[in-house]
Amino acid sequence: MREDIITFPPQSPDNPLIMQLAGTSLCDGTYRIARVNSPTCVFEYVVRGSGYYRLEDTWFYPSEGDVYIVPQGSDHEYGSSSDNPWTKLWFNVGGPLVNSLLEDYRLTGIHHLKDCPVREVFEDGLAQLRENRADVESLAPHIILNVIMAIRREHHAALRQPYSEEGLILRRVIEQNIFKHSLPLVEISAAIRRSPTQAIRIFQRDFGITPYQYQLRRKMETARILLKNSVKPVKEIAYDLGFADEYYFSNIFKNKNGMSPQKYRKEG
Repeated sequence: MREDIITFPPQSPDNPLIMQLAGTSLCDGTYRIARVNSPTCVFEYVVRGSGYYRLEDTWFYPSEGDVYIVPQGSDHEYGSSSDNPWTKLWFNVGGPLVNSLLEDYRLTGIHHLKDCPVREVFEDGLAQLRENRADVESLAPHIILNVIMAIRREHHAALRQPYSEEGLILRRVIEQNIFKHSLPLVEISAAIRRSPTQAIRIFQRDFGITPYQYQLRRKMETARILLKNSVKPVKEIAYDLGFADEYYFSNIFKNKNGMSPQKYRKEG
């Protein structure tokens, strides 16, 4: 097991994005990482080899040419196979900005991408960090944005196919109810006369995220528009978007956007 780990000088805890560690791992069969409620978001590109990645109760098996993303706040574990160990490139990132970038670039809920040719972007980012460790605070947002944009480009290229009729119906039902309480999955799935499990599978196949994640993303997008383009009180915006509790809405907004609704209205 060999790792070329890039460490950095202390960074301001107020930075919206913090590059915690980055590097290259030449794994062996003992390689395993496990975290609980982790504040770290991990971007990894597999140069060669195979292994596993468990996110909560979902399992993935990244291999050569794949990318996997480990979200903040998750319980997860990943490790290399013993007979075909990983070589991989990676960035460990903290701070609220990374969630906002993943949401803005439609990658929320995307955790494993097969055959994602972004190795050059990873290698370029690692080279910049090795040469300019002292400038990590200014480099980190640009590097991670480039990584996210490259992943999004490849992901969307792979999805360039017609959406299913059932998927479009499900999306339309959700869109028509953005200004209501979040619809239970059983009501959404009833629109296509499918079970909730089938509806999740269809929606995730077509759009890359679950119906719940899509509802929440659209509500947050709408909240940002209302905060910037209206004088409605936060409590009223929360109520308009189906949140009975202003404080619950504010907590979700801060988690997804890195700042409170009041601060976003003032500074965002």
